[in-house]
Parts: sequence; structure tokens; C-alpha cells
Amino acid sequence: MQQHRGEIIVVEDDHSVTRAITRLLQAAGFDARTFASSEALLVEEPAEQRADCFVIDMHLPGLSGIELYRKLREGGMCAPVVIITAHDDATHRRLATQIGAAAYITKPFSNRTLLNAIASAILTDEQKRS
Repeated sequence: MQQHRGEIIVVEDDHSVTRAITRLLQAAGFDARTFASSEALLVEEPAEQRADCFVIDMHLPGLSGIELYRKLREGGMCAPVVIITAHDDATHRRLATQIGAAAYITKPFSNRTLLNAIASAILTDEQKRS
């Protein structure tokens, strides 16, 4: 039985990607909660998130992943964020860096790449807080 490692919130509009990420995270011992849009997360969740990390797709219907990240930060969320995207370019990479994303990963990515990015983001966040 896998040890509980924390909660990850995934915001991804592609159901098959969401399902694959959820299975991966659960197999790695994380609790995963998923949302198909930025608005779905913002409506359901209070500003003070208790998640250990967010995995947010850059291109979402409605509010983009970058806009969601900014709204969450404005609302007091301080957990690290891993940005994922299928549309890689220099502008997106720069935006992710400017907003302080813990990682920027292009699709398709390996399971190990995502898990390493999440683990690194959580570890770095814990070190900043201590």
C-alpha cells in the first residue's frame, strides 16, 4: 500500500489527460482532485487552498492557466504550481517563469517527468517555509 504523500489539484480540460494524471498521482501515493476548467476550481474552492501542489494546463477554456494562477495567488494560495502545455513556445515559457511557476512541462511528458516536477516543487516549497 502506497503512503499518502499529499494532495495535488489538477486543472486540465482534456478528460483522457486528467484520467492518466490522476491514476499516476494515486499510484504515487498522492490524493488527486481534478477540475475541467479554471472557473470550476474557483467556484468550488476557497481562496486558501490546502493542496500541496497544483498541476495546471496553460490552455484552458475560459480563464487560461496563467490567469488562474494569478487569481489563486491574489486569493492567498501559496502552494507551488506546475504548468503543463501542449503548445510550447518561448512566450509561454517566459510567462510561466515570470509568474513563478515551479515547473513548466510540455506534453507529451513521461510519468517520471511529472512526478519529479511535483516532488521538486513540494520540496522547494517546504524548504522556503522552514
